[in-house]
Amino acid sequence: MSLQFLKNTFSEIDPSLPIEISYYEEGEYFDSIFLNNAVPAPGTLERLRSFFGGIDCRIVQTMGVQQSRIDISKVSIGAKALNAKEYVKYMGLNQDKGWFLGLGSFGPEFFDIDRLTHTQVSGSSGYGKSSFFKFLLAQTLAFKPNIVNFIIDPKKIDFPALKGHPQVAMIAHERDEWRSLLSALVTELCVRETVFNEAFTNPPDALHKYWGLKKESAREELPEFPRLIIWIDEFHMIKKSNSDFELDSLEFIARKGRAFGIHLICSSQRGNDISLNIRAQMNSSFHFYESISSPGYY
Repeated sequence: MSLQFLKNTFSEIDPSLPIEISYYEEGEYFDSIFLNNAVPAPGTLERLRSFFGGIDCRIVQTMGVQQSRIDISKVSIGAKALNAKEYVKYMGLNQDKGWFLGLGSFGPEFFDIDRLTHTQVSGSSGYGKSSFFKFLLAQTLAFKPNIVNFIIDPKKIDFPALKGHPQVAMIAHERDEWRSLLSALVTELCVRETVFNEAFTNPPDALHKYWGLKKESAREELPEFPRLIIWIDEFHMIKKSNSDFELDSLEFIARKGRAFGIHLICSSQRGNDISLNIRAQMNSSFHFYESISSPGYY
């Protein structure tokens, strides 16, 4: 790659200084070129991909430093890379990194559960939404023994095999079961909020911080408080119930639950099946195919 090509592709941050290649770094899944005084210009990424013959590239800008990094993918998705047994073994060895999302152009992708707020998984039927939802749940049950799970399953089809699983506290099928579960979770949230606020002068703003403070203070009387995840399949079926209680409870959990280790993971066919007030609290979402002509497209 020529310096002249880079000068033509990037813009100078400081026009009085030249663009310079700082150094080159080889990695397991991608190689990196570090540029000083460089910022991407319009069309930079497309020009880089064309230059490398269609190989995937990405540009990362370093905060606080006048530097850009070009990552050039080395990943080849082959039969071995998709071996299910190897994936399961890999997930077990790397469970401390969070949920394994898959192998991307720049290597394995993980989701740090300590950064979890609430999550939406949406997509049209047949495009992998339900499989991905179950994939996250299966990993949680296999590798996250400190997480207690609750499942709201209006369809009553996909989760009967999990009844009695030690990490599944409840599977709610009927509307009265949803109400009972959500009422109990709202109460649990309020209990946790009270303990957080009364136990510490500076209350923690996340569950893992509470665990850390509890350990440091050696206060055995404080509750353990496991992380709780509410898995909601086909959220639109709850929305169709037109019940203020269910939606108000979910909005309350969405608004305050993250800080106390109570999280929603909601599956839906269309993006706006989940009410706006709940979506506003979801900082992570996974969208599979949705038709642009669909009423739920946004």
